[in-house]
Amino acid sequence: MNKEQNGIQIRSAEIDNFRGIKECKIDDLSLVNLFIGINNSRKSTILDAIYIGCKEFRASSLIPVIKERVQREVLPYEIFYSYDENSKAEVKLKYNPEYEYSISFSIAQDEIDEGENKKIEKGQLYSCFEGDNSIRNLTAYVKNKSPNHLVKLTVGKEIDRYSDGARIFSSTINKKELTTMLDAMLGQIKINRKKETDLINRMSDIYREEFDYEFIPRLEDRKDKRVAFGNERIFSDFHGDGMQRALLFLSALELTSDTAIFIEEIEMFQHPKALKRLAKHTVDLAMKNRIQLFITTHNYDTFVGYALDTRKNDINTVKEQEKLFRSYILTNKDGIVDAKIENDPTKIADELHFND
Repeated sequence: MNKEQNGIQIRSAEIDNFRGIKECKIDDLSLVNLFIGINNSRKSTILDAIYIGCKEFRASSLIPVIKERVQREVLPYEIFYSYDENSKAEVKLKYNPEYEYSISFSIAQDEIDEGENKKIEKGQLYSCFEGDNSIRNLTAYVKNKSPNHLVKLTVGKEIDRYSDGARIFSSTINKKELTTMLDAMLGQIKINRKKETDLINRMSDIYREEFDYEFIPRLEDRKDKRVAFGNERIFSDFHGDGMQRALLFLSALELTSDTAIFIEEIEMFQHPKALKRLAKHTVDLAMKNRIQLFITTHNYDTFVGYALDTRKNDINTVKEQEKLFRSYILTNKDGIVDAKIENDPTKIADELHFND
């Protein structure tokens, strides 16, 4: 395995009493991690939990992520399995340099004084960090107000950078959010000719047509410039969601390194052949920039695209391939979620009944 594939990675995750998961352990995570399962197998919950565990010690992430998920205000008890507000929701992450920590969420049974005019009120939801021989309360989540972040921890340069750069793209992103994020990312790429050329070439390959973009002013406000695609110079939000989503994922991968990107249902709005080419370029950029991928799907084509691609990236042995790629079949029974590693396409098709 070449140096491009090295870097900080989450190696295992444990999730307890978080939303629809009572208990789940995911071992042997790699660079590219694909979570496959039928509906209600808790794919999205796993994605959210690992992302929140990765981000929370640097910035408050719990409520923003769940609000994006359900598109409404979230009450504290809703984050706990079976809505048991007396329980503790917890995410434990272990990184490859043998560093681990846990992030837990609880409802305060009594007032907690944090000093310096900071406190957690009785009945308030709060998060706590435990690791590196320390226990620190992180955030008090205040109803209808911005979270009160009590402390910003640093746990080491590599993990801090990994946490800061992590992004999650859920299936619930609406058109306005998608367009806003694209405008911002493409604005950054525009000033780096090498990255811009690379992105244009990848998009042209995925969709088998010449791709280009530019920023042009909107007529009602000449200072407000928006992204437009192609010779037709059509604003990005008038294009299909499939192309916009692919461009969003690849732009994020171009702009960062040594971190993680979480993608829910990568197959959404994609033609099967375009999806396999998107898989190829996503994996290629992840390897190049040392970005750990966490991706959910219930689409068999997605798995085949990733599996075939990982076998083509100058990997000479099965052992080397296994260092790069993991596919997890998820089964959920009364909140206990089993994450079974299975990298054989035929066995996955059988287990998910694609061959029935």
